[in-house]
Amino acid sequence: MHLIISCMDRRLNRYLQGMASGQTVFVRNAGANVATLKDTLGSLEGVESVTIITHTDCGAMGVVEQVLRGNDRPDDLAEFMRPFIGLRPDRDEIERENGELQADAVRKMMDVEVKSILVNTGTLRYESTGRYRALFMRPSGNTVPKERVDSTYVIQNSPGDRSTDIYIARNFLKIREFDQE
Repeated sequence: MHLIISCMDRRLNRYLQGMASGQTVFVRNAGANVATLKDTLGSLEGVESVTIITHTDCGAMGVVEQVLRGNDRPDDLAEFMRPFIGLRPDRDEIERENGELQADAVRKMMDVEVKSILVNTGTLRYESTGRYRALFMRPSGNTVPKERVDSTYVIQNSPGDRSTDIYIARNFLKIREFDQE
């Protein structure tokens, strides 16, 4: 099985649909942050390779930048922030480093081939609907339903790993509507 750990951002939905296959399982959360996926990754068996997919203009990395600049860090973000301690508070640099930080975390947990991809959101095809929702899904080969491809942030992990994603979605991305598949 090939595991894709990706950011939950709605702009990645079409991009990720092109990667779906019978041997692919998606896990999505805020910032593709591996530190907040302990239950999820512990429940997956048969993983042979992992791809970490992060992106530019990432809301979660904006949160990281704010905390690194000295803004208060809520307790909800302690585990999420761990990989970024010591980085300069520069959003571009944080976004460039994030994929490799997450790939290194996977390498410490699993003996599998790992690579990371940074997607430039300026090159993606998506529509801005102005009204966004979050959809909770379990890790699977499924992507967001086509009718919701441009309006839905996807949180695709185990229920025990969702508190940071919910916190970031509500407090930083201003998402107010949450659905569960």
